[in-house]
Amino acid sequence: MSYYHLLLTIYTASCIVQLLYWSILYRRLIQAQSLNVDNKYTPKPVTVLICTKNRLNNLKANLPSILSQQYDQLFTLIVDDFSELDTYNYISRLQKKERYLIYHKVTENITGKKQALAEGIVKAETQWILVTDDDCRPQSDNWVTIMTQKAQVNCKSIVLGYSPSITKDSWVSRWAHYETWITAVQYMSYAVAGIPYMGVGRNTLYHADVISPSHILNHKDVSSGDDDLTISQIATATNTTICLEPDSYMWTDGPSSWKDYYRQKRRHLSTSHKYKLIHKLLLGGYSASQMLFYISAILLCVYGHWTMVVILYLLRIIFIMIISKGIRGRLLSNLQLWTMPIYDFLQFIFYLFFSFTIFLPQRNKW
Repeated sequence: MSYYHLLLTIYTASCIVQLLYWSILYRRLIQAQSLNVDNKYTPKPVTVLICTKNRLNNLKANLPSILSQQYDQLFTLIVDDFSELDTYNYISRLQKKERYLIYHKVTENITGKKQALAEGIVKAETQWILVTDDDCRPQSDNWVTIMTQKAQVNCKSIVLGYSPSITKDSWVSRWAHYETWITAVQYMSYAVAGIPYMGVGRNTLYHADVISPSHILNHKDVSSGDDDLTISQIATATNTTICLEPDSYMWTDGPSSWKDYYRQKRRHLSTSHKYKLIHKLLLGGYSASQMLFYISAILLCVYGHWTMVVILYLLRIIFIMIISKGIRGRLLSNLQLWTMPIYDFLQFIFYLFFSFTIFLPQRNKW
């Protein structure tokens, strides 16, 4: 077999694999059912669990939007992971007018926020625990209501929510928004397909019966993974659902610099080797096929074989844009369809770059 035929085979096969992922898996989000509340729904007590460490400005900016939620039986638990005294003082002042605001100081100072989450789960006295971060603010004051409705109406113990990144006028912000969006497309579509593998710590609802401190602390050798590795352990096709109601989304500020983004992604990717085999194969299949698609396309163009490259490229990217158009609206994304080819190529660079950085030493941080 000549180099041309080998490259063309790789190019064609990787294109087909990509189309299968988008048509079989990711397209499911367009067809995912919206919330349909009936008379059987009865609000249950809920604890919103927020871990924080020296992020007083975040608490001041976002905690009021949590405390103002329209939900009668709502407790807000702030788990302080050895912050400076100003965090305690701020919460103490709020407690004078917020009777259901609870403060807990972590007992053991270890790297990462797993200890804080584990202690928070123990401290929460309600059957439902809604986890978020101190840098998040809800789309509406019905966030808690919708997340709990989704669980109870569908008889599920875990609800995977969405936390879009706010887009600002910078390339790192735009890229972070896209990367957050495509990550949500993946983990939510996998959950709809019955193979949940992760959630986000900014917006996930648990029933106390399915989560325990041991699930959080099982992977103390890595500082991150409190959300994805926990979901990987306890989520199943029968106990997990997703929430695509816009009023349930939790907005977060994206990284302010490429350095912050790099550090954030390195931390998140450091847990991927602990995923279940089926999740590794499926996720690896998508990233590998995208890298092979672009690498073989570039090599074919170098050797002057443009025609087939252009035909397959247009077929693939137009198909992705059609499906993305349907998903984009459901996830409140401001992505412009004409930018999809740009972001798609940048994702190839992303996969290529971070496939090498996993071999670099990493410093654990909270």
